[in-house]
Order: sequence, then structure tokens, then C-alpha cells
Amino acid sequence: MIRRRLLIWFILIALLPVIGVGIGTSLVSYLNGRQQSIDRLESVAARKELAIQGWVESLQQELVFASQTDCSPRFVNTALRLGNEDKDYTWYYNLVRKQLVAFVNQSPRVEELFLVDLQGQVVVSTETAREGHTYYNQTLFERGLLGPATQLPYRSLQYVSGSGGFLPEDLVSVIALVPVVGEDQQVMGVMGGRAALQDLHAILDEGTGLGESGKAYLVDAGYSALAGTSLFPGGEQTYTVQTRGIDAAIQGTRSGSGIYADAVGRSVIGIYRWLAPLESVLSVEQDLSEAFRAV
Repeated sequence: MIRRRLLIWFILIALLPVIGVGIGTSLVSYLNGRQQSIDRLESVAARKELAIQGWVESLQQELVFASQTDCSPRFVNTALRLGNEDKDYTWYYNLVRKQLVAFVNQSPRVEELFLVDLQGQVVVSTETAREGHTYYNQTLFERGLLGPATQLPYRSLQYVSGSGGFLPEDLVSVIALVPVVGEDQQVMGVMGGRAALQDLHAILDEGTGLGESGKAYLVDAGYSALAGTSLFPGGEQTYTVQTRGIDAAIQGTRSGSGIYADAVGRSVIGIYRWLAPLESVLSVEQDLSEAFRAV
């Protein structure tokens, strides 16, 4: 009996280093695999962030171009001056509208152009339904007076309600504003533009590095998803998204990564990036099982 016990102890003592090495190797392999997966998804997120930033800046530059080329400065500045002076020259606004329509017809992305005076009133638009609407005290208008500003269409209840002079098409469009400066270098108002969402969704849906289960999407600070977002197997639209990663990005206005449950409860490796100019979170996720298979 004693010999048997001693033999068992000797065997256990001999196996302990082997077991320890096995556990250590598995742990190192897990940590290395996790880091490699995070690094790969970080690269995907960085690429998408740059593409989104580039698209937004191109839209803003197109508005600057529309307000400063050919005879546009004279038409644009005069229309805004008339608006600021509360003068209604319908025939002149019709002339300016024709100039703006000509630009929209040649643009690959801008679907509407409009001018907003310092009181926040739309004096001219290529969509006449917007004329006369007021955006005074709207955050986007106030930001647009200071510099280029862009608003993405999120499904917050206030936005869906159409308050603040928004048109139905604004619910599925990107709105950008740039300040218009007169000859005296004083801001006279803003030029606004509306663009479709297809290009942004194309950037988000591009699947390089995401495998079969990966996804990328945008959420605002109120956890509302970008219009047209679908994260559920049935393909229905997603209106709000809240995950541990999105919480961290919104509450700390920071970027990071982690393992957590996604919008439908699946374990994922997630990368989250706070996009300050858009006040949005870019989230890139991949199912945990597939992420480790790819290593």
C-alpha cells in the first residue's frame, strides 16, 4: 500500500512540470491569438475610419468649391446678404437656385444645395420645400458657422420626429455645412449640402479582414444606429445598439478593444473608435470563434 502511494506521488511529481508547461503553452497561445485577432481588426477599423474621414472631407470640400468657383461667390454672397437684410427678391433667388441646380447636376455625391443666412433661415435651396425653414439654435447650424460640420442620419426619436425643419429625405441622408465668408472676411451664413448614404454604407460593408461573421457600423452618442444599419440575422433595420465597447467609447470618448457580447448576444472581439468630428462610434466586431480560427 505504501509503495503504491509513493509510486502515485512520484508519477504526479513527474507530471506536474508537463502539466504546467501545457497550461502555460495554452495560455500563451490564447493570449497571442487574441492579440493577433485584435491587431487584425484594429487594422480594419483604422482603414474604415480613414475612408469615412476622407469621404466626409470630400463632401465638405465640394461645398466649398460650389461656393467659390466661377460666378458662385457673387450669387451666393448676394443671396445671403439679402437674407441677412430680410429682403425678399424672388427673381434673384430663382437665379441663384438655377446656379446651384447646375452644380448639383454635375456632382457625383451632392443631391441638394442650400443657403442659410445668419438668422438660420434657408433663403435658397435646390429643393424648394426646404426654403423658409429655420435652423437657428440647431447644433449643426451653430457648428457650421464656425467651420465645416457634418451630421449623419441617426435614428434618435427627436430626429425621426422631423422637428427642427428637417425634411423626410434628411432621415436617410448626410447633411454637411460650410461657412460662407464675404469680402470683408466676415461670415455671412452657411452653404449646406445633402448627400446619400450609399457611399458610407459601402465603406462599412466592405468585408476585407472581417471574415464571414465580421461587421462594422456607426452609432451616435445616444446609442442610435446609422440609418439603414442591419445587425440581425433576419435583415431588419437596427435602431439602437448598446454593447460594453460602445459604452466605453461614449462614456470616455475614447477608443479601445475587448471581448464582449454584441447586439444579438454573441461573444465577439470588438474594436471601438470614437470619431470626434462626427460625434460617433465606429464599431468593428467579429465572432470570437471565427476570430481565433483565423489566427
